Amino acid sequence: MIYSDDFKMKVLARKRNGEKVSALNREFKLGKNTIACWEKEYAEFGIAVTEGQMTETQKKYQEIKSRIKFLEMENDILKKQIELFGYNPSPGNSSKKEEALTKKQERK
Repeated sequence: MIYSDDFKMKVLARKRNGEKVSALNREFKLGKNTIACWEKEYAEFGIAVTEGQMTETQKKYQEIKSRIKFLEMENDILKKQIELFGYNPSPGNSSKKEEALTKKQERK
């Protein structure tokens, strides 16, 4: 499951305020190493665990990172759709090679 950076920050802030990892894992149905991975991820990039400590650059980085994850997921979905339904460009924009490929697929 993909969690937003805002959600991760809130969970990590609660851990820093003394809540036990096992309790947070149960409450949010997280894997036992998820919180540790998030801490490592943020530490790797020098990002503070609580949002109040983040600089504007760090916030922008997190926004960009979230956007990249979303676009990668969207790209994977589109690739699967092409696998399932095939690629069929609109007639006005297709090249001769694409038209030949489409005709070949139609004959099958």
